[in-house]
Amino acid sequence: MFACLAADYPREPRAGEPDLLDEADRRLAAGEITAAEHLALAREVVRVVVEEQETSGLAMLTDGAVADADRLRPLVEGLGGTSSGRPVALPDGATGLGPRFDEPAGWRGPIHVDAWRWADHATDQLVKQVVIGPYTLARLAEPGAVSRERLALALADALNLELHALAEAGCPVIQIDEGALTAIGDDAGEWRLYAETQRRLTAGLDEHHLSLGVYPGAIDPVGQASILGGPYRSFLVDGLGGPDAWRFVFAVPADRGIIVGALDAGQPERDETEVLVWAMAWAAHAERIPARVGLASNGSLRSIGRHAARRKIERMGEAVRIAAMGPLQEVAEALDPAPLQSPMTPLRRMAEAVESARAPR
Repeated sequence: MFACLAADYPREPRAGEPDLLDEADRRLAAGEITAAEHLALAREVVRVVVEEQETSGLAMLTDGAVADADRLRPLVEGLGGTSSGRPVALPDGATGLGPRFDEPAGWRGPIHVDAWRWADHATDQLVKQVVIGPYTLARLAEPGAVSRERLALALADALNLELHALAEAGCPVIQIDEGALTAIGDDAGEWRLYAETQRRLTAGLDEHHLSLGVYPGAIDPVGQASILGGPYRSFLVDGLGGPDAWRFVFAVPADRGIIVGALDAGQPERDETEVLVWAMAWAAHAERIPARVGLASNGSLRSIGRHAARRKIERMGEAVRIAAMGPLQEVAEALDPAPLQSPMTPLRRMAEAVESARAPR
């Protein structure tokens, strides 16, 4: 078992420390430093963010996507797009500037490889790279000269080259975030479009560990076959997303991993250990071994601030250590033997969602 971030981390400094990133952003905008000097300053912050995850007990790390105030910008520009200047809400709860593609989308060269290498060199722990998927990116884009469907397919072809570049660089786990899937519902046409983007995106990568982030929220059961038909070896699912989220968890074959997003990314309060351990126990259904169970936030932590985010990821690390003290189900029952009657509202609600997901529809 392990714990990890879903994707990003707050950019502000720790209490009492100077805001290096905000100052670097200001100086870059004013022309006082070059882009290379800005990157050097950002990398020092990335080093601290990686260290913070490691000392908190996380075992699959990221760079926290802190280098750029707009998480979308490097990806969009690397695919030939520009920023529309219009704020958009990413599916994971973070904000960015909406992309615009006035020219055909295409891959200009490695986008995330240098950032992944820098984070990887900062630790001995496994470092994953998170990439926003083509279906979601196309839904975020401003209307342009081509239809959203054609844009999604072109982005998939381009991002396939990016995934190959990451794999060749040695990135062990590539997480594709397709949070827009939770908004499809039962639209069969959209599920067909998604399936085609994934066929193109993952071509030639069957032997690599690709992980699919489908959070926050829940996947309509109509879409389960489209998702499970892909080559993904693990799935990051919103454990707070209600019965349909857990129906998807229970539909995932036991030989694939589940990273359950049970840490509430939208609230600054520390989560209860019982909720986190029980979420892992429920994810370990149908003989899924603990090595294929992970714990994560269920979205972006950027909105809750650095201090709260640090306390919450420490709680995740603590929950994994407790869960490893014995057989997972027994540890969960020792913490709270009757989650459906628990006085902890989040645990009781999750238990109700799990029971509903297990019941015949």
